[in-house]
Amino acid sequence: MFLPGLKIWQLTIAIKKCSLIDIKAVRNNDEFDSNTHAGFELPCVDAIRDLGIIVDSHLKFHNHIQQVVADAKKRSHLIYRCFETKDANQLLLGYKSYVLPILNYCTPVWSPCTIQEITLLESVQRKFTRMIPGLSSMTYNERLANLKIPSLELRRLWNDLIFCYKILHNHVTGPPEKYGLTISNRVSRGHNLKLFKNHASKDVRKDFFSNRVCNSWNSLPEHVANSNSITKFKKKLQTFNFNNFLICFKTYDND
Repeated sequence: MFLPGLKIWQLTIAIKKCSLIDIKAVRNNDEFDSNTHAGFELPCVDAIRDLGIIVDSHLKFHNHIQQVVADAKKRSHLIYRCFETKDANQLLLGYKSYVLPILNYCTPVWSPCTIQEITLLESVQRKFTRMIPGLSSMTYNERLANLKIPSLELRRLWNDLIFCYKILHNHVTGPPEKYGLTISNRVSRGHNLKLFKNHASKDVRKDFFSNRVCNSWNSLPEHVANSNSITKFKKKLQTFNFNNFLICFKTYDND
């Protein structure tokens, strides 16, 4: 099955680096028809890394989230150990430069929808902001307001909407259907790019980007959804209240 690609791109497959994963969320079979290629037996694995994202055989990203949290916390601790400054702005700059890129990478692909995983990710920013001098006695919401930064949950919601905007306004390759998005033909109010939300019987589909983004995208005012540039769209998002779409927002005052 690799031959067409080999001929077009003149690439060779590193068979020894390949592995086989049984996607149980979409397969009913217990066994593969074949697990060999070019006479080499491919090892079967329960999770695999693809372009830096770890996905398991149930199309879940729990392993990836745990790895992201571990890497982000390690870098957070290094910032406080390696820099002598106690200035909040300098510490925040280090956080944005070295920690946020780990937490933000490809979130439209793996953004969690369970309280447990959302809380686990948020714990990175909770702990970092609590360690900033002068903020330890504040609640998490108060620390966010003081530092003028959003929660990680809100940041991932923004990332979903920005990616949706790029798809619907032709800033990425391919039509919306390629990404699972369908523009509704029944628009009674709001903007003209409202999405049709498909019924999902399985959690893996319900939590997928194309379903997850529908409610928040459809709630946007017309002047936001039809912004004439990505930059303006990003700025307008920051003025819109998305608290109703955040699962863990009410828990932020507990810390």
